[in-house]
Amino acid sequence: MEHELLAIIAPGLESEVIQEWEKKKEALDAYGNGCQAISEKGLVRFKFKELIYFKMIQILRSPTKFLYELDHFKCRDLPKLNHKLNKVPWEKVIYSSHIKFKISTKKSRLINTSKIERTCQDTLKKWILKNPRPKFNDENATEPQTIIIRIISDEVSVKIDCSGDPNYKRGIRKTAAIAPLRENYAYILGQRLCSKINEENDLVIDPMCGSGTILSEFLLQNYYNDNRTFCFQHFPLLKGIKKIKKHVPEIYTNRILGIDKNKFLKNFHKENFSEFENISFKYKDFFALSLADFPEGRRHLVCNLPYGKRIKTHTNINDFYKKFIRHSFLRLEVSSLSILIPHSNAIALKLSPELTFSNGGILVSWCYMDASFYTNTGSMWD
Repeated sequence: MEHELLAIIAPGLESEVIQEWEKKKEALDAYGNGCQAISEKGLVRFKFKELIYFKMIQILRSPTKFLYELDHFKCRDLPKLNHKLNKVPWEKVIYSSHIKFKISTKKSRLINTSKIERTCQDTLKKWILKNPRPKFNDENATEPQTIIIRIISDEVSVKIDCSGDPNYKRGIRKTAAIAPLRENYAYILGQRLCSKINEENDLVIDPMCGSGTILSEFLLQNYYNDNRTFCFQHFPLLKGIKKIKKHVPEIYTNRILGIDKNKFLKNFHKENFSEFENISFKYKDFFALSLADFPEGRRHLVCNLPYGKRIKTHTNINDFYKKFIRHSFLRLEVSSLSILIPHSNAIALKLSPELTFSNGGILVSWCYMDASFYTNTGSMWD
């Protein structure tokens, strides 16, 4: 039997999920005969036969969430919807007596989402009464499961949430900055930078690190996400699934430096990063930094800069970005600079975005610049 997992990701980042899968799939191919990955807008569709590939939900760090395709059928009215839902193989995935539905409909005769939801709830309630769910010791198994019903042109797709909390919630961070970057986006941007760093002794610096999301994903890029529970781990379908070998991650060897002017983050950084020898922190305003603040070696700055929305700047936002770029190359003599800023600002500054996607409802771009870029653009940064 063929299974389909859908890895959900912001449009524009689908290829990043594919690249991560190509890098890490050997961990599961050792137990199965392969998995096909197909990129679509806003998702990557994984098709496979062996159940072991469900483990990708823990292995891949770039997706936002995973959904499992349960059924797909044509339907135009509520009685038929009830009939079709009764044939969905709920026994494979339902472990909780608490079910939530997310309904969407477009260009269909089925348009009343409230009536559709009541039909779905009634169907599942009756099914659960006939098929009582086992009790779990794990308190996470008592949380509601989420089923997604999407109806387009009378074609109904039935999917179930495999993640629970979104995948970017790693289960390790105890606090967050004012405007944090999601961990899965930080992982993707970190991988982009890693591909450009040639020497192990290079220094990676986040000059406005906050709680350290980007740095954390640099350090944990080869780790499995096994610090939390996922919904799929309770699926009856996966009872008795093979265990894969204990994961021994490849250690990230570059030196890493986090900088933030907020000294109150010191205890948090100490608690969350103390086990990593190759990371250190400095508490100082970015624009007060000089070469004397850094050890010798090639320096790569990576930063999710303020967008001028939730975090305000004292000057025009484009002037702030220019000042930041100028200080990085002239005063700190960095080898490269990678910044995440609103796409409109990237275009206004004549930068060349490598990735563009929506972050918190704002279209943002990831821009990479090396020293030659700064030299060749002349006086525009003055």
